[in-house]
Amino acid sequence: MIARALEWAKVQTGKDFSDAEMEQVKERFNVYYAENLCNVSRLYPNVKETLETLKARDYTLAVVTNKPTRHVQPVLAAFGIDHLFSEMLGGQSLPAIKPHPGPLYYLCGKFGVEPRQVLFYR
Repeated sequence: MIARALEWAKVQTGKDFSDAEMEQVKERFNVYYAENLCNVSRLYPNVKETLETLKARDYTLAVVTNKPTRHVQPVLAAFGIDHLFSEMLGGQSLPAIKPHPGPLYYLCGKFGVEPRQVLFYR
C-alpha cells in the first residue's frame, strides 16, 4: 500500500524517493496507523459472539490478514477478541501474503489439519 502511494507520488511529482525517505514514510505511516487503529473500524454484528462460541466448542481459530504484522494483535485486542485466536498472521509474518494460499498451508501444517478441514472466511 505504501509502495503504491509512493509510486503515485512519483508519477505526480516526478520525484524519486531515496531508500531513506521511503523508510521514513513507512515509519511515519506505522506510527499514525498505530495511533488510529480502531477509530473508525467496528466489528460486524454477532462476530464476537460467534468467535466465542466457536472457541468454546474447541475450534482452532486463526487470523490471516495483509495488515502490517505489528498491528494485528493490537487491533484484535482493541475489539476484545485477541485471546480467541491461536495464531495471528500479518503481512510480514510469512514470505507470501493473501491471496496466495501459503499462509493457509502454513496454518494447516502448524495445527495438523488438511486444507479440506479448514473454513476460511474473508
